[in-house]
Amino acid sequence: MQFATDLAVKLGACLELSNFTVVGVLGLEGVGKSTVLSLLAEKDVAARRLTSCFSTRGVEAVVTDRHETTGVDLAVSMLGGAGHPTVLLDSQPLLSSSMLADLLERNETQRFGALTPEQQLEAASYQIAVFLCAICHYVVVVHDGLAFQVSVNRLLRRIEHKFAQCRLPSVSGSSQKHAARFMYVANNVADAELLYRENELLSAHERALEAAWPQALVRVPCKLSAYSDPADEGASGFTTASFVLPHKQQQLSRNTKGLDASKVSKYSSFDEAAADFKRFVLSLPSSPSFTSQAKSTSTTPGAKPPPPPYPLSLREWLSNASRVFEGVRKASCFTAEYTSSHDSH
Repeated sequence: MQFATDLAVKLGACLELSNFTVVGVLGLEGVGKSTVLSLLAEKDVAARRLTSCFSTRGVEAVVTDRHETTGVDLAVSMLGGAGHPTVLLDSQPLLSSSMLADLLERNETQRFGALTPEQQLEAASYQIAVFLCAICHYVVVVHDGLAFQVSVNRLLRRIEHKFAQCRLPSVSGSSQKHAARFMYVANNVADAELLYRENELLSAHERALEAAWPQALVRVPCKLSAYSDPADEGASGFTTASFVLPHKQQQLSRNTKGLDASKVSKYSSFDEAAADFKRFVLSLPSSPSFTSQAKSTSTTPGAKPPPPPYPLSLREWLSNASRVFEGVRKASCFTAEYTSSHDSH
């Protein structure tokens, strides 16, 4: 697991920024995590260039089953305004076959003791996920299509379990453990999936995702996706923040064929859905905000009270995040189940 050690040098003047919102991304291999996160740094989604904020897989990488992101990458976006910077954290794919191939090719000394390569990959994946949960305000869970809610649900339940087991320092320096809040993006969704029994597939998909770590979800008073059925909202009137991004190439081919507008108008284009996603995320409050936790150094009557809490600078957050990183790296909960099974044999 890697968290860049030279960030302080690369970020330069950005280190003094405060009142920022930290947004991370998680997902399995090839779901478009880097592409989705890069949308939050694009001024004009519809007119975006061939380059993006984070490296994305090209055709060669897809054919050779190679990933682009290793560990956690960081970028700072000012699209939210000068007083509201957004820190974006891209992450390597979880439980990735290409990560496993790299591990086998390097043939390095095992990092987690006598674990198999598959067990090492699983442990590293959950470390990455728990690390982002502990240092971000929000984590975007990206998945491919609408038929994979079972695997995403299972993945999030495992992450929640590992997160609960970890004893980590707070990224804000307070005594309370910080936990990010989740939102979902179904990426590269085909029209056929959305047309299946109207909204039944999407509704089942959202219900399955809501069951995973429900207390950590971003809740909104209405459905955010144009594909959702408003009648399917929960009894409380609040629903999970989830978005659907149509397959861009399919949208382009559909437009060039000149299909009947009355049949396609009910569906948002990729650019429209992406713009809605970006607008929503950039409007989210950095709550709970990362503020310093002043500690009293004296209990003597009449002693000066400690200074009031203040918003952390990016430099202070980065320092605290590094301590969280070390805590995650050294936590035994990621390997305990494997080592105990070895001991029993």
